[in-house]
Formats: sequence, C-alpha cells, structure tokens
Amino acid sequence: SMKATDVVSTLERYIISAGIDLKKNSPVHSVEILNNPSNCFLIKFGDNREVISKNVIVATGGMSYQSTGSSGDGYLFAKHLGHKISTCFPSLTALLPKKYREEYYGISLKNVSVHLVVNGDVIQEEFGDLDFTNGGIEGPIGFKVSRKGVFNVMNGQKVELRLDLKPA
Repeated sequence: SMKATDVVSTLERYIISAGIDLKKNSPVHSVEILNNPSNCFLIKFGDNREVISKNVIVATGGMSYQSTGSSGDGYLFAKHLGHKISTCFPSLTALLPKKYREEYYGISLKNVSVHLVVNGDVIQEEFGDLDFTNGGIEGPIGFKVSRKGVFNVMNGQKVELRLDLKPA
C-alpha cells in the first residue's frame, strides 16, 4: 500500500498476537534496572503507572521531529542504563547557508554536482538533483552532504557548498 500507517497496523497486530502487552500513547518517564536476582526493568509512565518487565526495547527514534514524539528521551534512558551516547547532531537535513534568500525557494536542479568544501579542501562530491526549499538546500545530493557539512560546522570549521550547474 506504500502507507506508513499500514506498516504500523501490521506491527501492532503481530505484537498483540504474540501476547505482548503494547502500551501506546503513553509517555515513559524513566526506565530503571531493578537490582534483584532477575535484573528486571522498572518502567515509569507519565501518568504514574509502573510496569516491571524482563526485557525493554528502547525504540524512541532520534530527536529530530519532536512533534512525532521523537524528543531524544531514548538517549536519556540508554545513558541512565549505562550505555555510552555519542554526540548527536542533525544528519540527512537541510543545509541553510548564510544569506540564503526567499527567492531561492522552489528551485529544483537536475543533474548538478555539489562539492562540500571544508577549510578550502573538497571532502565530498555528489552528482544528482538538488532542491532549494524554505528549510534550506535539500534534495538527494543536499542530504548526502549534510552529515559531513553539519559535523564540520559544529566543530568550528569553515564549510562551503560549491554548485556546478553543468558538470557535463
């Protein structure tokens, strides 16, 4: 069907048919390990409910779209449970250059090349389609260079995007 809702419904039916208690739309406040012989988990919900479980799967998503429930809580739960958390930063995201102008919104380029330049050195080159949106530079090749671009900006490097509109 190519619909995300059908995937969710199918997974829910499978989980319930396996006899697993599924809690939906129930924000979790904390996950703790109980120091008893069975090392069970204590899951505390925002509505003061508590559940003890032998197993826990933290599948909260990242922290990119809080409106979808992806608030980053999973990182806090994992860290509290003793996992090492690497620095998180946006990936597969729009790049927003300085002096980006509204006149660019809606422009789509086909078969162009993008060079990601850090401190004067080309560190990545991509060929394909590029879109200018109200969020910034996106599209397949924009997203491909975004991870390295954001990483280097966060680390104080000078980052440039060079566009070749006719690489052939």
